[in-house]
Amino acid sequence: GPPWALLIRGMLSAADADIITPDELAGIACEEGVEARIICEQGLADGPPWALVHGPFGEEDFSKLPEDGWTLLVNEVNLVVPDVANLIQRRFADVPNWRADDVMVSYACKNGGIGAHTDNYDVFLLQGSGERRWEIEETPRAAADELLVPRLAVRVLQQFTPDRSWVLQAGDCLYIPPRFPHRGTSLHDKCMTYSMGYRAPKAADLVRDFAELAADGCADDDFFADPRVSEGEPLAEAAGELTTEALDTLEALLRERLERALGNRAELRAWLCAQVTKRRRAALEFEGDHAQLDGSLLVDKLARAPQRDGSVEVPAELRGLQLWRAEGVTFAFARAAALHGGEAALFVDGERFNLAGDAEPAVERLAETLCAQSPLGPSKLALAGCPAFTAALRSLALSGKLYFAPVEA
Repeated sequence: GPPWALLIRGMLSAADADIITPDELAGIACEEGVEARIICEQGLADGPPWALVHGPFGEEDFSKLPEDGWTLLVNEVNLVVPDVANLIQRRFADVPNWRADDVMVSYACKNGGIGAHTDNYDVFLLQGSGERRWEIEETPRAAADELLVPRLAVRVLQQFTPDRSWVLQAGDCLYIPPRFPHRGTSLHDKCMTYSMGYRAPKAADLVRDFAELAADGCADDDFFADPRVSEGEPLAEAAGELTTEALDTLEALLRERLERALGNRAELRAWLCAQVTKRRRAALEFEGDHAQLDGSLLVDKLARAPQRDGSVEVPAELRGLQLWRAEGVTFAFARAAALHGGEAALFVDGERFNLAGDAEPAVERLAETLCAQSPLGPSKLALAGCPAFTAALRSLALSGKLYFAPVEA
């Protein structure tokens, strides 16, 4: 296929792609706190086309829908369905996990869809049950050229002329880069699609936060000063005038402070790690059977467990348990060399955990393993000689961002 799209036939078997049923998705959409919506192209109750209704829903909401032409979309299903979360772990391990945003799952009856649109992020579209036709333009559309049908609750492009189309069946996957117009239409009365979004930080947010980093590097006695003041020259020919010289001085000050911040590559890397792991949505409530287990106590028991040749003799209390990263929480790490000889660091949910004094390269292997694998068997966590890493695990277990849970049967 063309370089701007990637179609993978049979990425999963039809059975493996049948992760959740339409009824299960509808049940999730009825729960409080879940971000769900229904879009109906022909409108509802004689209203305008492309009707949009937000959840949570009740059974009566579904009974009022027409026979075809509508779709149900539920965001962050990976937070509530472990099999959906495992999908990313198993099949998309090569994509940096700090880019992963969420898995949106949609159910559509025949002819259901959300219209032609663009996304600001990379997306992988995995087909579950049923079939869906995807149509794509081969040229990206700049935001300034994104003319939408006016007065609609849904963002639908006014003009859409697809260059290519594919019909995806169960287990097929399509990758679409940012800003490429596309449209998906269900060809089946029970069409399930898993949309894995890989977002990138907005440039405006990065620039705004980087300015704060640069400001943090300025001393308390670092002020703007017009050089002509000390020379006794008049500041301006007219009161209130901002002279060219003053502007030049201010530009030089800003340029020097910003370049100083950019020049510190170690600090820049650490800042970016904190940025990309920062939570994008409201705080989650960590619940489930694992809440009955004292994670911080189990970390302590694991730290005291005997080790031999890098292998851990797993204590009885931890046998049959695995360590999980909480869904919706992003992990990243930086090696000591990347921080210019400083200590390695772990970054979780925007927080930095310095790993000073821990044995190298053992602590970097632990950080890499923690960021790359979930769940983790206790035998892979050889914590001897790594008290800072152990303290980080204990803190993360206390906050619910790491937890122990029984091995699934």
